[in-house]
Amino acid sequence: MERNQVMQDIVSQYHRIIRLHLQHAHAQLEPIGVFPGQAPIMFVLMKQSQLTQKEIAKRLCVRAATLTTMLQRMEKSGFIERHTDPQDQRKIRVSLTSHGEKIAKKARRIVQVMESEMFVGLDEEELRILHQLLTVMENNLCQLHGKQE
Repeated sequence: MERNQVMQDIVSQYHRIIRLHLQHAHAQLEPIGVFPGQAPIMFVLMKQSQLTQKEIAKRLCVRAATLTTMLQRMEKSGFIERHTDPQDQRKIRVSLTSHGEKIAKKARRIVQVMESEMFVGLDEEELRILHQLLTVMENNLCQLHGKQE
């Protein structure tokens, strides 16, 4: 098979994997009231609370505007709260509520199970190689978009 066809097949497979992962994540997280896109926000806030929307966006490699609706929904669900930064009144800080922390821990356990299920059949060396290959692809895309890390 020629290189272009192999690359097209890989990209198609990659898209199918993303779609399947998203569908599975939705099914697993829905019972605790979490949407798949909310879990990464919760995990970022578990590591470091009191982040601005811009800081969360940077850590998740998304635009800050992309988070607006999601953060509003999370606030309505009682997962997060927003408050003005005492040192700079123009900044709004986001943090998990105590309810949000409990739900985030449940979501983390669910995601850990999903991850272990997804990688069944791959040994440590294969996981290491897969990680290296995906890192190369990610860096290539970052360079194309001027977002070198």
